[in-house]
Amino acid sequence: MRYLRYLRPPRVPGGRPCRRAFAALAAAVLAALALAITGSGAAWAKPAAEALPSTASAATTPGCAATSVSDGTWMHDLAPCLQDQPLAHIMIPGSHDTLTYSFSPGQALDIATSQDKEITDQLNDGIRAFDIRVGFNNDKTHGWGYYAQHGSVFSTWLKLPRVFADIEAWALAPGHEHETILLSLAIDQSNLAPSGYTWPFPASDCQDFGAALGGSLVTPDELQAHFRTKDPGQVTLGQLWSLPDPKHAARVILNNDQCMDAADSSAGQWAGTPFNSFASGSYYADQTTADGRVPSLPVGINTSPTSCPNQQEGITKMVLAAARSRATQGGGIPDALGPSMVGGIWTLFIQGTPEANCLYTPKSMVPAERTVLDAVHGAWLAEPSIRSHLNVVSGDFVEDVPLVTDTIATDESLDLLSKGTGYEWAFQASDGHLRTNGFYGDKDWGLGMRAGTSPAMAALPAPGGYEVAFQAANGDLWTDGPDGGKDRAQGMMSGTSPAIAALSGGGYEMAFQASNGHLWTVGTDGSSKDWGPGMKAGTSPAITALSGGGYEVAFQDSNGRLWTDGSDGSSKAWGLEMKAGTSPAITFDGAGYEVAFQANTGKLWTVGTDNHWDWGLEMRAGTSPAITGLTGGGYEVGFQANTGNLWTVGTDNHWDWHERMMAGTSPAITALAGGSYVVAFQGSDGSLWTGGHSGSVDSFIVRAPMTPTTSPSIAGIGW
Repeated sequence: MRYLRYLRPPRVPGGRPCRRAFAALAAAVLAALALAITGSGAAWAKPAAEALPSTASAATTPGCAATSVSDGTWMHDLAPCLQDQPLAHIMIPGSHDTLTYSFSPGQALDIATSQDKEITDQLNDGIRAFDIRVGFNNDKTHGWGYYAQHGSVFSTWLKLPRVFADIEAWALAPGHEHETILLSLAIDQSNLAPSGYTWPFPASDCQDFGAALGGSLVTPDELQAHFRTKDPGQVTLGQLWSLPDPKHAARVILNNDQCMDAADSSAGQWAGTPFNSFASGSYYADQTTADGRVPSLPVGINTSPTSCPNQQEGITKMVLAAARSRATQGGGIPDALGPSMVGGIWTLFIQGTPEANCLYTPKSMVPAERTVLDAVHGAWLAEPSIRSHLNVVSGDFVEDVPLVTDTIATDESLDLLSKGTGYEWAFQASDGHLRTNGFYGDKDWGLGMRAGTSPAMAALPAPGGYEVAFQAANGDLWTDGPDGGKDRAQGMMSGTSPAIAALSGGGYEMAFQASNGHLWTVGTDGSSKDWGPGMKAGTSPAITALSGGGYEVAFQDSNGRLWTDGSDGSSKAWGLEMKAGTSPAITFDGAGYEVAFQANTGKLWTVGTDNHWDWGLEMRAGTSPAITGLTGGGYEVGFQANTGNLWTVGTDNHWDWHERMMAGTSPAITALAGGSYVVAFQGSDGSLWTGGHSGSVDSFIVRAPMTPTTSPSIAGIGW
């Protein structure tokens, strides 16, 4: 179906065709090694339960996009839009298993190596959060000490003092005073230790680190004294940079309590407060987890990513679900994701450390990491629930993925985000109730919907919000939104669904098939109109607002043909036959309007400003397309293909998304900023799915069970 071909048009006058154009021993050794390497690593401390005061406005300075941004000084360069942002509101790039660049090539078959570049290079490349793991070990040349560690694998040369020295040198270099470094430090004192004994803590190394940094090493008590909070996530970058610091160095936040206490005393700062008071946490996106939460891999040892199931799709879904609920148990992701936590700096590790029965190098997972990273960044931009739960994204081989580039682009968007943007969706839940979720949070409206019908949603202009129209259980047209529900006392034809559009001049207008079979419209002003023409039984109209005011409605008339009617009195019989039991979709496309529908041939058609006519793409019987006008002009159509997969075509022409839809249901689609869009649909599992294309993002998230045979609605908020 990826190619277009000549097909006959609907059987009506005036239509025209158009083309758019790896021994068992070795396996056992590998399995044992992988089990020794795999682990949760260091995690930020659990959030404090106390309520934290607000210390700064989330408003940003206009002109967020800087004219020149360097990777080595991106925080400074983006100061016009970042300095007033709490640290928890900023996307920060990090490196997972930061010190593994010190392992020799081929050591542990490279399955323990996650980075190629030294920490100084990572800093110069823009990485600002570091996963530092050291353990007590003995090397023939360098003797006993705390070496870089990843599970059972140790560096033969990189010790903790050298790590600290590299960070100090970079932080103290001129021009770095407006950068902030986050250090997650794990120190293993038990390796090779006799039973019941632990090796001495490297207190002197921590003291030297504190002495070198002085006031640049930020402490919890310091934050409390200056800003009335111990949570660094609540403090803005500007506030951090304003702290007294004779050395004019980059700010360093260290989460290891014992090391921090030693360093703090040496530095003569406010000592005595455990660093666990830093409310923060982490969770993992293990790319060797097949279904996104629990290992489910084939028996035996595999050495190729292609031998292991679904490293990408399931992980993407799990990552975004975890980012929403922010699981904190042991730094991992439990089967049942927990509730959202309050405060802190939260790190998501997108990493490729292998499982015992699915071995390959993390380096080989870089392509999948790029895809998952794209999905995370796209969702972060689109959903406030992601932004409030996720601050640091740490990856493997950070020089090979666009981690810093994506971060800079994301943070440059904070001026838009501060104005309130994202998307909201509405659907009939499995209990028959109207339910909404997304930008404004999850809400069960407790209102029963008529079986087999679907809601419609429109985002409202300033001051914002949305309105949902639906057929209630009593058969009446209802609207609901932040301002409360209202029975419009208009009887609807059983089995049909309304449409709603926010008008450019304020308010909204709804279109529906009334119980008498006629097309009706009702507006916020209370006016209503019976348009007279009969509609085809079992079909529903579509409505869109026009830029100059007013609206246009599309519907299937009683003769099975496409019609459009406008508030200006215009009426057009297109003479194009539609598939029985299907409904059209309509959108403003930047110039006029565009209508998408399933023709009587079962093919997707679009007409209007573009007049594409026949796309030559077969649709699933009994389903209808969705269409949205894109912010830069043009449009995108979402539909269920005859294969049962979700497809989108139009200005983007994504084609097949390879996501299965429930038979008899139709998708919804909405535009986002920059020409991107998001799709909602009922998956073949009966659950609501949302996601799609945002920038370079191809990802979908499973949301909640839906009533069978119903379809969702979705609306972009604030774009």
